[in-house]
Amino acid sequence: MKIRLLACVALLIAGLPFPAAAAEPAAPGFGPEVFQQAGRAVFYLFVMAVILESALALLFNWKPFVENLVPRAVRPVIAFLAAILVVHLLGMDVVAALANALDGTKHEATITGQVITAMVIAGGSAGVNTMLIALGFRSVRTPETTAPKPPPDKAWLALRALDGRSRGDLFVYLTSPPGGANALLGVIKGRSKPASILSWFVSDRGRLPSYGGHTVQPGQDYVIQVRGTDENGVPLPPATYGPLQFAKGAVVDIDVKL
Repeated sequence: MKIRLLACVALLIAGLPFPAAAAEPAAPGFGPEVFQQAGRAVFYLFVMAVILESALALLFNWKPFVENLVPRAVRPVIAFLAAILVVHLLGMDVVAALANALDGTKHEATITGQVITAMVIAGGSAGVNTMLIALGFRSVRTPETTAPKPPPDKAWLALRALDGRSRGDLFVYLTSPPGGANALLGVIKGRSKPASILSWFVSDRGRLPSYGGHTVQPGQDYVIQVRGTDENGVPLPPATYGPLQFAKGAVVDIDVKL
């Protein structure tokens, strides 16, 4: 399958026609040339999606981007804007190209078709790969982007600091009694703000961790303690939670106001 894909890329670059998919019988009413043209159009989408993914990986893996923005909220917007720019510059409209291949007429590119084309490209190679599979040009699925989840035999714990009497850093300790050490889990540098549109895109500095969760063992007792000081540097009574036990696959967010 990899050899076939590489060969198709070479033909696409050279401007030569695709070989017919011998393993797939032609549907009633459509000749082999229809599937060749449709496969060429969809494979063009796949190549452009791979190129866009590779180009944007430099930005998406940049440390300031990862640490200060919410990837799941910001990446789709940036990917779509980049895709619509590429589609506009190249005059791409795969919707029209597929319609031309299927009904044999000449459909001109439209803004709607270009927007849909950009959305498919911005969706990444996994989305285009599904179209290739549906048309019978590929049989191997690529990994898809999914929402982050804890391992099935673990749980995730996160804490969110709200505005209160405390000022400055909050120190979060995690203990597993009986006899467990009072270990420092992390430090919260800021405070969570009220939910807003901006909060969908900007990383929450009042959350520990800022994205995802800290892995904990299900069926085990945990005590969480948050310590901080007031505006004069005087230690405040710590906020203590537990003992708590977590279910497998649980994602638990605890709001802390100290």
